[in-house]
Amino acid sequence: MKFKRLKLVHTQGVVAKVKWIPDGVNSEQFSGIYKTETDNVILRLSETTNLTETSTGLMPSLAMKFLVDEHRALNLFGMPSF
Repeated sequence: MKFKRLKLVHTQGVVAKVKWIPDGVNSEQFSGIYKTETDNVILRLSETTNLTETSTGLMPSLAMKFLVDEHRALNLFGMPSF
């Protein structure tokens, strides 16, 4: 992990540990790590640009990091116009 890294985008955000619970009705649509319930997920909700009084609007984003034993974490990203 790089320390003192200058973040140019997504500079404002919040992070939380969350639990992934697949929808019981539609869970057959998922496979792999997304098919089973886990509480080893880090969620980040962020804003692409800094919010100021002169901001023209919001461009939010979502990132989920699934922590997996003995493997690299799996990431899921989403934002409008990504």
